[in-house]
Amino acid sequence: MKKAIAASWTYALIIAFLTLFFLPGNASAQQIFSRTLSLRNLAADLKSPEAVAQYLWRNFAFEKDQRQFGVEDLWQSPDQFLETRKGDCEDFSLFAYEILKMNGIKAFVFNVYGNGFGHSVCVFMENGRYNLIDGGTVTRLDAADLQTVAESIDPFWKSASVVIPHGSSLRVKVLKTLTR
Repeated sequence: MKKAIAASWTYALIIAFLTLFFLPGNASAQQIFSRTLSLRNLAADLKSPEAVAQYLWRNFAFEKDQRQFGVEDLWQSPDQFLETRKGDCEDFSLFAYEILKMNGIKAFVFNVYGNGFGHSVCVFMENGRYNLIDGGTVTRLDAADLQTVAESIDPFWKSASVVIPHGSSLRVKVLKTLTR
């Protein structure tokens, strides 16, 4: 028994030494954790829209771009959002979109604009109907059209767009635009 305990402690010390030796001196615990936590690993665990929303709710904080980055609007990549653990509506939406897409669920980011209002959600399809993830909440609208989705977000919406990330940079491709 004592040999097994000694072996366990030796193993733990070797791992700790190697971790400290090979990681940069300024690596935080969160950065170390993030290196082992990839979007692929998460997608394997987060198979449903509810699982994605629950993960967002438990692990991320809402933070406006101005406060976080000092700019009015910045869309983080899902990997960057996973690292910073905070962002605004489009960051939550892009992350949810990416995880759902990896699981074969048809999804897109939906932007809705009104008078002095803009909001992004992740819309996903089930049985040909529209539902959404808004931050850490799943709303099963079972909507037949995107106008119904827009009205559920803001009854006074003026325009909306369906977008998906495009290319390696954080540009988006507008697939559809709606106006009232």
